[in-house]
Amino acid sequence: MGKLILKILIFLALLLFIIMATPVDERSKFTGLKEDCFYHAIWLHDRIYLNPKPIDIAFIGSSHTINGIDDGLIEHELDSLKLSVANLGYCRYGDNLYYILLKDLLRMKKPKMIFLEVREDEDRYSHPVFPYLADALDVWTAWPWFNRDILSDDAVSLRYRMQLAGRKLLPADTLYPERKEDHGFASSVDTVPEAVLKEIKIKRSKHIWSMSSAERDFYMAFPRAYIRKIGELCREHDVKLVFIYLPEYASGLWQPLESSTYSKYGKKLIPPKEIFESTSYWGDESHLNQAGAKALSAWIAANIKKNTPVVKTGVSQ
Repeated sequence: MGKLILKILIFLALLLFIIMATPVDERSKFTGLKEDCFYHAIWLHDRIYLNPKPIDIAFIGSSHTINGIDDGLIEHELDSLKLSVANLGYCRYGDNLYYILLKDLLRMKKPKMIFLEVREDEDRYSHPVFPYLADALDVWTAWPWFNRDILSDDAVSLRYRMQLAGRKLLPADTLYPERKEDHGFASSVDTVPEAVLKEIKIKRSKHIWSMSSAERDFYMAFPRAYIRKIGELCREHDVKLVFIYLPEYASGLWQPLESSTYSKYGKKLIPPKEIFESTSYWGDESHLNQAGAKALSAWIAANIKKNTPVVKTGVSQ
């Protein structure tokens, strides 16, 4: 009986290895997420892998980036510099996904500058989409310490790869038109009522951003590991890394709590607080609307112009 169980375990282990090691069509990983984040994953793939237009400056982050960074406007403002700009934001939080998107970008393009979104504090967990878009090796070798999602990510990755393998038998299910848009900015024209923002401001004024040094070292171990990976990857490819602060409305913090971490790997960019204080610039309590994005993006473009030599050479200050 013991030998039988051992043989079954060996068989399952080999089957698992074969499934995880079998190459998966890169685009199918993204098309499989057609129900997530307003079908944005397929645009990300096509902009990075299929669109021949270069990406000189990329913005990577969450829906804060999608809603707040007008890449088309920034590119227009930088027209004299002939720099192509792409907003590669994706819904929800997780530095491990940003690391994966950066790897994809560096594999296909030669960016000069990466803007990585940071908020009041780092999210301490794995991005929900990480096991879907990461290569098997990145899932298997995910940072293990203080990673509560490591087993669930392994299971999701295995299940998803089995689904993708099955889709090869149904080729019509994987045929999706190429997305040819150059820019990923998407934001609302609506403005949240001032009365709602007033309530949010009162509520958030009572929030205490406090954590002991020991607690912070414990809870931030996972995101810090991927921030380090991102920083090292940018350094290896001679890409300038900028951490851009995109807080929520009335957060009360004008500097991110992990500032010292960011300073190890790149420059911090803190937009004027007047942009985030304006009640006419918010589509909801967490996301800028189109007017807010226009103001923020114009400021970012001016900042990039001011540092034109840095952008052209990719040499750190």
